[in-house]
Amino acid sequence: KMMVEASEKLKDEERKREIERMQREKDETERQRKELKEQLRLDYIERFGKEPPAEEEDAEKAVKEKSSKDQVAHYLSKLKKTYKDTDKEGLKTCLTTLRIYVKNLQD
Repeated sequence: KMMVEASEKLKDEERKREIERMQREKDETERQRKELKEQLRLDYIERFGKEPPAEEEDAEKAVKEKSSKDQVAHYLSKLKKTYKDTDKEGLKTCLTTLRIYVKNLQD
C-alpha cells in the first residue's frame, strides 16, 4: 500500500513539474514574441518616422470585407484561441449554444 501511495505521489510531483516546465516555456515564448514585436515597431519607426498602424484595426477591416461564412469562421476561431486555455467549459457551453442557434436557423 505504501508503494502505491509513493508511486502516486511521485506521478503527481512529475505532473506538477511538467506543468511548471510547460508554463515556463509558454512564458518564455510570449516574452520573445513581445520583444520581437517591439523590435519590429522600432524598425518601422526608424524607417518611416511614425508609429506603425494598429494591427487590430487592419485585421478587423480585412474580416469585414470577407463573406459572412468566412466572418463566422474567423470569429469562431478567435473565440477558440482566446478561451481554450483559460475557460474550456465556458467555451464548450458557448459553442454548443451557437450550434443550437445555427441549427434552429436552418429549420
